[in-house]
Amino acid sequence: MPDPTAMLSTREFAQRCGVSPSTISKWLQKGKIKGTKKGGKWQICVDQLITTQTSLPVETPPTESPAAPAKTQSVSSNTLYSIQDFCEMTYLTTYGVQRYISQGRLSTVRDNAGNLLVEGANLERSDIKRLLRK
Repeated sequence: MPDPTAMLSTREFAQRCGVSPSTISKWLQKGKIKGTKKGGKWQICVDQLITTQTSLPVETPPTESPAAPAKTQSVSSNTLYSIQDFCEMTYLTTYGVQRYISQGRLSTVRDNAGNLLVEGANLERSDIKRLLRK
C-alpha cells in the first residue's frame, strides 16, 4: 500500500491517472483535486489518486455505437458533416472551420434546409489530415 503522505508531481500524477499533465493542472486550478505549490511546482498527495479515480470521469475518445444516430449524411458517395461534427473530428474550432471555408480551404455544400455542410473529401487533403484527432 502506498504511503498516504507521499507527494507526486503533476507529471507523475498524470501518468498514474492516464491523462496529460495539462489536464492535471486544469483539475488543480478548478479545485477538482487538491495540491500545494512548493518551489513553483504543484505537489499532489498520493491519496488524491483514489479520490480522482472515483469522482472524476475518465476522458476517453467518443466511440460510435450501433444504436447511436449517425452524424453524417451520405450523398453520391461523398460524406457530409455539419460544422460542429467537423470540429469534433479535427482540432479546429467552429470559428476555425468557418474561417477555412471563407478562405476557400474547405469545400462545402448546402443541404435543402440551407445548412452549410463540409464535404468529407476535405479529410483526405494533407493539410487537413494533420488536424485530425487520433
